[in-house]
Amino acid sequence: MQITPPQATALPNLLGNAIPKAPTAPEKAFEAEAQDLRQITRSPDRQIQTAASQLVATTFLQPLMKMAAESPLNSDLFGTGVANTAFREQLHTVYAERVTDAAQFPLTQRIADLTG
Repeated sequence: MQITPPQATALPNLLGNAIPKAPTAPEKAFEAEAQDLRQITRSPDRQIQTAASQLVATTFLQPLMKMAAESPLNSDLFGTGVANTAFREQLHTVYAERVTDAAQFPLTQRIADLTG
């Protein structure tokens, strides 16, 4: 018995137009802005500023958030459940970093100046 391969047929175009199109002017402008942003975030000054901000968040704000979460005045109305218990520390980290970035504490700038 001899096995014959199936007949070659045209495959349906499942991906639509698979040929990449040339970028439009807004797409080129967006890519240029994104490239500029990548350069800024990779600069040593920005890295020092980010590290100083994370230090302040971790050292000062996270312990305050932990104390507030464990406070006897903490309500069970919000933030109960297994997920809250499991991810509370990570949530405190994110909140602390956001607060530090938004508040622009002078301590953060001073640490960045001393290390930079």
